[in-house]
Amino acid sequence: MITEYDELQRKIVYKSAAFSLVATTLLTLSYGFLEEFADFPEMNMVWVWPIIGANLIIGKFISRKRYK
Repeated sequence: MITEYDELQRKIVYKSAAFSLVATTLLTLSYGFLEEFADFPEMNMVWVWPIIGANLIIGKFISRKRYK
């Protein structure tokens, strides 16, 4: 799938994936600390995949806007 993309499309996909990785890591680690130290309710790991997907979409919009 990604091998059929041109150079700009690949760059957009890689940047959005990198954004998703960093944003998801920061969100889940922050919430983990809040669970531990601020008595927030425990988050089920099922919610991590939708967070990854949402961050991927956000990253794609940011990357597309940057390279327009």
